[in-house]
Amino acid sequence: MIVSTVREDTAQSAAWAIDALRATGHDEAVRRAVTVLSAPDAKVDKELRTRLRAHFGALTRDVVDVPHDPALVAGGPIRFDALSPRTRDAWLHVTSVVAEGL
Repeated sequence: MIVSTVREDTAQSAAWAIDALRATGHDEAVRRAVTVLSAPDAKVDKELRTRLRAHFGALTRDVVDVPHDPALVAGGPIRFDALSPRTRDAWLHVTSVVAEGL
């Protein structure tokens, strides 16, 4: 799994991780991976998200979007009941997409 937020800096870090994996002979692992793009804020740069989906979609098996959720902003233990239904559904979808590749 490759995880990034829809931000240039974290996406660059994820891209570097992919480059390092590929450079060390893990091309197949990258191709089988799922990229998760998590929204860092309620307002997402749609153009950037489109570019990131295209970039990571060309390298990994799938790209899944996860919406912003205020319950995750503070960090720390995650209270499942505090997450929005949309967020819970998105992470359930991430889990199913990852499981499809196992």
